[in-house]
Amino acid sequence: MDLDSASSVVLQVLTQASSQDSTVLKPAEEQLKQWETQTGFYTVLLNIFTNHSLDVNVRWLAVLYFKNGIDRYWRRVAPNALSEAEKSTLRAGLITNFNEPVNQIATQISVLIAKVARLDCPKQWPELIPTLIESIKVQDELRQHRALSPFTRDQDLSSKRLAQTGSSSKMLASEIYSFACCLWNHHADTFLQLICTEGDTNAVSSLERASLSLKVLRKLTVHGFAEPLQNAEVMGFLNAVFDRSRQFLECSRGVRLDHPCRERLEKVIILFTKVVRPVEESGGDSWKYSLRPCSEVLFMDIFHEYSQTLTPVLLDMVHTLQGPTPLEDLNAILIKDTVYNAVGLAAFELFDSVDFDEWFRSQLLGELQITHDRYKLLRRRVIWLIGQWVAVKFKADLRPSLYQAILNLLQDQDLVVRIETATTLNLPVDDFEFRTEQFLPYLESIFSLLFQLLQQVTECDSKMQILHVLSCVIERVNMQIRPFVGCLVQYLPLLWKQSEEHNMLRCAILTTLTHLVKGLGGDGQNLYPFLLPVIQLSTDVSQPPHIYLLEDGLELW
Repeated sequence: MDLDSASSVVLQVLTQASSQDSTVLKPAEEQLKQWETQTGFYTVLLNIFTNHSLDVNVRWLAVLYFKNGIDRYWRRVAPNALSEAEKSTLRAGLITNFNEPVNQIATQISVLIAKVARLDCPKQWPELIPTLIESIKVQDELRQHRALSPFTRDQDLSSKRLAQTGSSSKMLASEIYSFACCLWNHHADTFLQLICTEGDTNAVSSLERASLSLKVLRKLTVHGFAEPLQNAEVMGFLNAVFDRSRQFLECSRGVRLDHPCRERLEKVIILFTKVVRPVEESGGDSWKYSLRPCSEVLFMDIFHEYSQTLTPVLLDMVHTLQGPTPLEDLNAILIKDTVYNAVGLAAFELFDSVDFDEWFRSQLLGELQITHDRYKLLRRRVIWLIGQWVAVKFKADLRPSLYQAILNLLQDQDLVVRIETATTLNLPVDDFEFRTEQFLPYLESIFSLLFQLLQQVTECDSKMQILHVLSCVIERVNMQIRPFVGCLVQYLPLLWKQSEEHNMLRCAILTTLTHLVKGLGGDGQNLYPFLLPVIQLSTDVSQPPHIYLLEDGLELW
């Protein structure tokens, strides 16, 4: 695609595609679909949505088509994958537009940066972090805001895994964190001063910037430091959160209900509570009121504080438990289950002390092959243990062996083992080092077994759990899922109907449908008779379920 001549043509077609006239709209959509796999198309889209002088609707459509292209064609193994040369051009273009004036488009650009970073940073995109840092530190509030946003979109930009590259870790900890703290305090103080001025619209802007800075700090605190509690800046921030919470709560008492800041202020106060909540947000404080989770949290805290003393003790226990456990000795099975649980919980602490790859090959794989019913407790524990170590220390060339083990266990006679196995699959598939080509030989069988499991489980939570795994698999393999989703496509309308009283399950179905539509591409039109009523219900603000379904429904739309 010749860029100079193509830009005006693509711009014209995008303008037609934003029309409300179906006779103009449909041909334009067909033309854009034909261009999806042409070299240079996404470079043209980038030039269009970064051109601030063009119509906002056209720019919005361009950025959405660009986003779909990343989902479908960015991976090297994807059919019609983008060339490395074009990807290099696109990466460079994405980080030269931190002055985007339109919030909705800026949000999409942040999402794009995070999506590409997840796949390419730091190896193929070493300039990303330095560029973000440079833009964050300029004396331009708009550029600061736009450059901070990607850190709230994907934890890989602020995670320990990215930080393991060394130089990235130092930059994130010493430059972004301290500067984000300064920004947070500045905007928080500014907001508290301005909110006293009745009707001051600048207070809304300051509150939004304070909220963004707080989100970044929360991500970096949780994911960016190996030892956050040993870092003076982190502890200073966490201590300051309590004072700020008090200030914002007192402030909220004097803000009238119809004030433009009121809703945002309440969200920021909730965000304060999330900062100090336990590295499982969805569970909140529930672990405190259950004996086993509470005991595990206590164990991890003790092990962290006294790791030098406890590590040799735990490793000695592991050594004495080598080899299969006698099937008739239930007590021995329970002891091994307990030790393996401890090794999984303390995985990060044991990183340098355990050769997990060798243990996986020589011991754990063999235990997964013991099919006796009395050994089901250990089959479940071993596959859970492997999942805990996948993101900590697990060689890439061992993943095919893990996928084969998962394939076998998804056929286990015990339902609990099958559910635990499905949950574990989500960890290597959603991992930074996932390689589609390693997984493809197992895709058809594993996907079929996951679908069978989805039908077998009856509890709402279990169905949500399995749907989440299916969604993750579909997202990672993208269009290569097409041959295997027929049964799922037929089953989801029935599941949607059955889940009428379970809105959270319907949220999980909407997420699965979103990934399905992306994976099916043009073939997704066959789903429209089901999708359109689903979208209508999810986005109808006059219907009570919209409280739960609106965000996911809009994403599907």
